[in-house]
Amino acid sequence: MQLITLIYTLNVLMGLMTAMSTNYFLSQLSIGVKNWLLVNCCAWAGITHIVGTVLAFKRIIPSFFITVAVLPLMFYGTMGLFVLPWGGMNNFAQVNHLFMTASWIVSVLYMMNVSDWYGLSMGLLLSIIFFVPLIAKQQAIVHRDWAFYSGLMNGEHIDEELINIERMPDDEGESKDPTYEPNESDESDESETEILEMVDQGEVEPIIEQLQ
Repeated sequence: MQLITLIYTLNVLMGLMTAMSTNYFLSQLSIGVKNWLLVNCCAWAGITHIVGTVLAFKRIIPSFFITVAVLPLMFYGTMGLFVLPWGGMNNFAQVNHLFMTASWIVSVLYMMNVSDWYGLSMGLLLSIIFFVPLIAKQQAIVHRDWAFYSGLMNGEHIDEELINIERMPDDEGESKDPTYEPNESDESDESETEILEMVDQGEVEPIIEQLQ
């Protein structure tokens, strides 16, 4: 009973932190739901855990949902304590990371205390199956556009037009920044490439004319 009370207490604290962070990103910064899901992963991880534990304790869903969110809580919460520096606005996130870490630890201890080994193992297995691909996808997107998403995570206000920028494929099918502007070094590289191609084709006279 004490562990259940502790789980509910942590759920309330984590829910308050999630509500405040969600309001900050969606209302104040207005970054949109898609970008919110990418930069505020602690929010959906916490929501998954809160909903899972509450419904499981009411016996609406199986008991393994108590630990189904262990992996994202551990990845974004516990690892965040060591990756994210303390200070300024980060202290707010770090407090939530403490709640997330305590939540998955207490949930695992509860399952062990009631000897629900099937629920514990099944919850951890489903946590790996469902959340490893999601975390991998989220990390790939954020690291691909790190400058953009790091600005969102640092609380920089970004216009809606910049949020909806899509990468445009070039002729070779590779992604290209639509705001890219060529500089002098790029032009010199292109001229060198043209000269090399002319040498390969045996066109020496045009090269001499260019040098003169």
